Amino acid sequence: MIILLMSSSIFASVSRNEKNALLDLYTATNGDNWIKKWDFNQPISTWYGVTVVDDKIVSINLSSNNLVGSIPSSIQDLKYLESFNVFKNNLKGHFPSELFKIQTIKHINISFNMFTGNLPESISLASGLVSLELFMNQFSGSLPNNI
Repeated sequence: MIILLMSSSIFASVSRNEKNALLDLYTATNGDNWIKKWDFNQPISTWYGVTVVDDKIVSINLSSNNLVGSIPSSIQDLKYLESFNVFKNNLKGHFPSELFKIQTIKHINISFNMFTGNLPESISLASGLVSLELFMNQFSGSLPNNI
């Protein structure tokens, strides 16, 4: 029975939607030029900065990894994500409000990038949010009333 359990964990993997969301992130942020790239021939659990628990992606930490571009809307497909850290990269565009649609999200760090615009009102969707680090971007306007 132990052999059966071991073999099933070897072949376990994250859902197709979660894998596609990671691939979108890689493409949208110029993954071929990252400092630490992902090897698509290896299990996702071995990809740099990705934490998988019980076949679910729970954390992404790609700080200081030369990400250039923007966060794709498919990031919201990482429905078990608890922590998202892209500190000190070259990301731009509006705040990736899709992160607030992830009900499990607790920690977001997008500091030291080039995000612009107002913070979205959808911040109220992230009821479990514990920390939100936004400094050293180019946001404008006031904080949403629901903060």
